[in-house]
Amino acid sequence: MRGPVSPITPVPKTDFPADATAAVITLAATAGVRHVVDKVFGGYDDYPDLLTTLTITLTVAATAVTLTYPVTVPASVQSDPPPNFDLNFDPPLQGDENKEIVITLLSGAGAIAGKLNAITR
Repeated sequence: MRGPVSPITPVPKTDFPADATAAVITLAATAGVRHVVDKVFGGYDDYPDLLTTLTITLTVAATAVTLTYPVTVPASVQSDPPPNFDLNFDPPLQGDENKEIVITLLSGAGAIAGKLNAITR
């Protein structure tokens, strides 16, 4: 039987860490709550030298799942503006009841800052 879903009201979450630091949004495990992710968006303020990814880890049907999305491109195909992403989930991502969901945008390294946003319930 499925547990209750988080409230219907969308809740924005953000993480804008210092340069060369991964941006992380954690929806903490909470008794009786099943977290939902409707949208994840963000990017970097400049081009990272390395290829970077966005990862979302969650537990579905008692199985740990990691979703990976490439955010940057090789230097040979870069264009302005710097890399960004805008992912809408329809249907939304939904983890198991009482389990956390962690969304991570890898560090841009050097003097590059990442920005991570999520619309959650």
